[in-house]
Amino acid sequence: MTASTQRLTATTLPTALRWIVAMMAAQVFVAVRCYTTPDAFSDPALNWTFPLRNRQTIFGALLLGALIGLVMVRPRLGRHWQAFLDSTAQPRGALPLIAQISACTACYALAWPLYAHPAQIGDLGWPLLIAWATSVMACGAASLWLLAPLRYWRTLLAGETQAFAVAAIGVIGSGALIALVYRAWQTVPLLAHLTLNSSAWLLRPLYPAMTVDTRTAIIEAEGFRVQISDVCSGYLGVSLTLGFLACYCYLFRAEIRPWLMAALLPFGIALSLALNAVRIAALVILGVEISPEVAAKGFHTNAGSIAMLLCCAIVVALAHRLFVARATADDSPRLGWTLDFESALLIPFMALLAVTLLTGAFSGDFVWLYPARVLAVGLVLALCWKPLRALAVGPSTLPVAVGAAVYAMWIAMIDADAAASAAFASALGTAAPAAAIGWLLLRTLGAVITVPIAEELAFRGYLLAVLSRQPVKPDTRLRFDGLGLIGSSLLFGALHGQWLAGTVAGLAYGGLRYRRDRIGDAVIAHMTTNLLLAIHVFATGHWSYW
Repeated sequence: MTASTQRLTATTLPTALRWIVAMMAAQVFVAVRCYTTPDAFSDPALNWTFPLRNRQTIFGALLLGALIGLVMVRPRLGRHWQAFLDSTAQPRGALPLIAQISACTACYALAWPLYAHPAQIGDLGWPLLIAWATSVMACGAASLWLLAPLRYWRTLLAGETQAFAVAAIGVIGSGALIALVYRAWQTVPLLAHLTLNSSAWLLRPLYPAMTVDTRTAIIEAEGFRVQISDVCSGYLGVSLTLGFLACYCYLFRAEIRPWLMAALLPFGIALSLALNAVRIAALVILGVEISPEVAAKGFHTNAGSIAMLLCCAIVVALAHRLFVARATADDSPRLGWTLDFESALLIPFMALLAVTLLTGAFSGDFVWLYPARVLAVGLVLALCWKPLRALAVGPSTLPVAVGAAVYAMWIAMIDADAAASAAFASALGTAAPAAAIGWLLLRTLGAVITVPIAEELAFRGYLLAVLSRQPVKPDTRLRFDGLGLIGSSLLFGALHGQWLAGTVAGLAYGGLRYRRDRIGDAVIAHMTTNLLLAIHVFATGHWSYW
């Protein structure tokens, strides 16, 4: 088999298989649209709702396992893909289709009482949940059978036993890690009060009259009260930091010695806890001295992400600076830093993330500081323009059509939030007309110009090539790679909160990038989507889409 036949190509999908995939996509769409979490799920008395309340964590663990499996089988992915295509030609009759549709229908039927009437189920909660979970697994098995014969899946499982085992360990291990750290926070008094006491120690010199209630984990200073819940106590940051450092040590296992790996993990935990205490102290100071609304809304929401990113950046910078970095072959001195094409693809997006977190941290319900994002990213794009100017393309029909299709999909999959739209309109109404108009103008410029450029350069320019293990160069044609397209699209969906709609949008932009090998096409499509969304927002008043 030649290298060209081993590559995943978009044109090798049989027509019947395309219809099957489209049907399954429609089934997922119906599930996402119809089954949302009701308020009753917040009732701790309904203990059977625990798996449904934490389904995002479960989905994240399953996604992690899938990515681990894909990475492990990637050297043989082309061979497996060709075997899959060959197996789809084998006749299987109508039984797999009937089984898949029946199992999917059972999933919908059992999910309806679970999601629509959770408070009225009573003692039937656990039996219904177990029956629904069983139907989900049956639907997954029937879907695999519909895609390819069972013989193919048995052969794949036998040949990739190690990859499946490691993926399963990743799924179980990620969930167990979070549960273990969380249980430690609940059962060990020292850990439970570590963040509380550390934050109080930092604040005591500034507010001597401050009160600390260790029973309720509340800090009160000059009338501003902060309760440190389990989520804010540091266990989630420690779990994410440990996961990041484990991946980092694996990626750089050739450069990092075992003793350094053993030292990085406790250092990362200690640094994460220290930064979390600083975050709580800063929250109190901001609430007392500047604005309780900004502290409770923007800073509380974004400071945790900032602290985690800062923790990981410090650990990686120290490790590379002290242990991983190697001198050049001739030990010649470095003359400075040169902006290359690869850096120019990433820097605008990094600037966008940094400014988004900072402006969000110092904003209340309404992000009045949004213009700072537009100005900062616009300045960075201007500074990075020289290596990127070869990517500029003129508008054409196909990118505009793809962008319009993504806009239609976004509106169809995501409902407008009336409460959020009303709050948005109310905040704008309190501002002077000139300020409101100026803010809306810069918000539109950001949505239509700076954000699409920064995101597409990073995701379709840099990340798509990296995940495809191909050079990140302006003059190198990017060959289609299924793992790169799926991985970059999933990360794009995770970035946008609405993971399913965001992933579909990423697949559309990524497919467009492959079609003519032009990053500019993806940028134009993304701009078109956001322009139509802006027009929709102004025409309907559904500000929640912004």
